[in-house]
Amino acid sequence: MANIPEDLIVDVLSRLPVETLLRFRCVSKRWCALIDSPNFLSLKLNQSLATNNNFTLIFEKMKVDGLYSLGFDSLDDILNRDDHNIVKFDDPFLKADEFDIVGSCNGLICLISLDVNEVLMLLNPSTKTHQILPTMPPSSDICDTVHGFGYDPVNDDYKIVNVATLFDDEVNPLGSEITVFSLKSNVWRRINHRFSNLLRLDKHGVFFNGALHWAASHQPGSHEDNYIAAFDLGVENFREVQLPKDFWSVTLGVSGGCLWLFGINVNDDDHLELWVMNNYMMREMSWTKHSLSFFSHVYEDLHVGQLGILGYSKGTTQVLLVQINFNLFWLDLKQQTVVDLGFHSRGFRPLAAEIYIASLVKLPYDQGTNIRSVVTIAT
Repeated sequence: MANIPEDLIVDVLSRLPVETLLRFRCVSKRWCALIDSPNFLSLKLNQSLATNNNFTLIFEKMKVDGLYSLGFDSLDDILNRDDHNIVKFDDPFLKADEFDIVGSCNGLICLISLDVNEVLMLLNPSTKTHQILPTMPPSSDICDTVHGFGYDPVNDDYKIVNVATLFDDEVNPLGSEITVFSLKSNVWRRINHRFSNLLRLDKHGVFFNGALHWAASHQPGSHEDNYIAAFDLGVENFREVQLPKDFWSVTLGVSGGCLWLFGINVNDDDHLELWVMNNYMMREMSWTKHSLSFFSHVYEDLHVGQLGILGYSKGTTQVLLVQINFNLFWLDLKQQTVVDLGFHSRGFRPLAAEIYIASLVKLPYDQGTNIRSVVTIAT
């Protein structure tokens, strides 16, 4: 082994699953140092992102505490009533608190407890490690808050963004106050100015291309002023992304390297549409529309906010949807067919559901031994 060039060893190891690499750390001190190095961590993660491999669905089970996971390639096993690939996370925090999934990025999952304290935690299911984060600073005003989690490639940092919509005593909106947590510095910072015209519609921000995205509106209840509010994690400021014409009541998602939208055509309240953004943030940015009339028998009694995009099949023809009343569907956009995966009938509920990628990112986070120069490719 001593005569094998290190670049060849690195190339071979980078193609192995994360679980195997964690075991191979015990082979020798050399291999342990190699696998733990920031350069190898970045190489492995970028390779998984680029090849659309190692993705896993995380979800809850009805009447049972904790989180469960199932490999993306094993989702169809549920159709055959095969549960043997479902794995339960063994973490004391997950048993003690009810929680919601804020988002996932580079193998880290951000969770927030649903009690008044709103405890935030990062979890890496692959390495079975977690980190409790400092308490968010309280706002001095009446507010309603949403969150987002993502990776800042400019500053090589993971960040959590808290957007508090402020109200006066008459519950009239005053604007939005933004606080940002940096995992590198382990502190919260309040953005110096308030955003007077930002009102959120979505619950959690969707991470894509170095920014968090929320469906937003200058005038709630009016489809004419809806837009996408994109918070750039590098410069820590908002920009507006325009929606397709005559499109509102938006639910955002990221899949197949693209930003996706669910929404209603304002000219037909019963017409649900799925749009894909082309050339993100470029001057020639455009949208491609997919009609979902073949899905009407499923969503006819639902609000569009009850549907979300979780992932894209490797064949790039199927979109995985989550329905808030506890089910999952494959939508084949080419064949215009829908398959109910039967999660509800098996006692599982993808109410809090997210796709994450297996990674070696360590917790508690040490910037000196973690990712450098990650190319974040949307899942």
